[in-house]
Formats: sequence, structure tokens, C-alpha cells
Amino acid sequence: MAQEKQKIKVGFIIEILGRPADHHVKLTMEQLIDRMGNEKGTKILQKTVHDPVEYNMEGENENKKISVKQKLFTTFADIEVEFDEVEHLLMATFNYMPSNIEIISPENFILKNNDISGILTGIVVRLHRYDEITKKILVDREILENQLKSLMEQTGLSISNSSEQEKTNEIKEEKTSKKSGKKKQN
Repeated sequence: MAQEKQKIKVGFIIEILGRPADHHVKLTMEQLIDRMGNEKGTKILQKTVHDPVEYNMEGENENKKISVKQKLFTTFADIEVEFDEVEHLLMATFNYMPSNIEIISPENFILKNNDISGILTGIVVRLHRYDEITKKILVDREILENQLKSLMEQTGLSISNSSEQEKTNEIKEEKTSKKSGKKKQN
């Protein structure tokens, strides 16, 4: 007699941030949950989407000179999901990146070494993709910086960040004040 696989019941909390509040943030959350429910081996049992609230960014930009002109909103959803297999749970975890995961049932898992090998291989493949993307972005950034420098040299423009510019100005002021001090002494 074949042993029937036990389904895995999980509680997820998923959060998103964006704007505008009602139209985009809440609608996007609903679509995200619907898309998750359409994944192979996945069934949404229960969902509660909370109303968006304004995201408070105080303290996050203290040392950065970045200002956000439009308000951002955040919402979260409590979702109870049933998965046919551990692999489906892991794929949903990677694809939807919940902020909290609670396995409701079963209390114990029985996994064969082939199952664990498949799970670990899936994780490693995903991590390699992330690493590849990160490296490509770094190379692209370096290429863009070099092209920008070359273009600026050709046009005679220069870019410096504000702290470097302030230091340069201070050095010029010191030299000017030293020269004027020497002239007064003569």
C-alpha cells in the first residue's frame, strides 16, 4: 500500500511597500496572494490583507542626503497556505520572501536523503543565480562609471561628491588666507 504524502500547512506573513496606498499597494498584495495560490502544489486556505499605512522613514535617512517626495505605504497579509510537498514550500519561500513563516502541521517530517539532496540543490542553484546577478550589476556599474569619467574628461566637466568639494574649498581658503597674511606682514 502506497503511503500518502502528508500536506504541509503553513502560516506566512508577507509585507510590501509602495505607493499609492489603495490602488497600488493593496491591489498588488491581492495579486501576489492570488499568484501564490496558482503555484503548483499550493492552496491558499485563508488570507487577511491589512489596510495600507504610511511608512515612517524617520531615522533611516539621517546620514544620507536622500529625500522622498511622495509618501510610501506598507501593508501586510496573514496567509494560511497548504503545500503538497516540502519543495513547494521552499519555492514559495524563495519566490515570495515572507517576513515570517510558521509551520502549523505536520509536527514532524520524514525526509529521504534524495528529498534533502533535491532541496539543497534547489537552494544552491538559486543562490548561484543571485550571485551571478550581483556580479553582473557590479560589472555594469563599473563600466558605467568608466564611461561617465571618460565622457566628463572629453567635455571638461568634473564630478565630486559634496564632502570632497568642501575639503577642496577649505584648502583653497586656507591658502588664500595664508597668502593674504604674508602680504600684510610685508
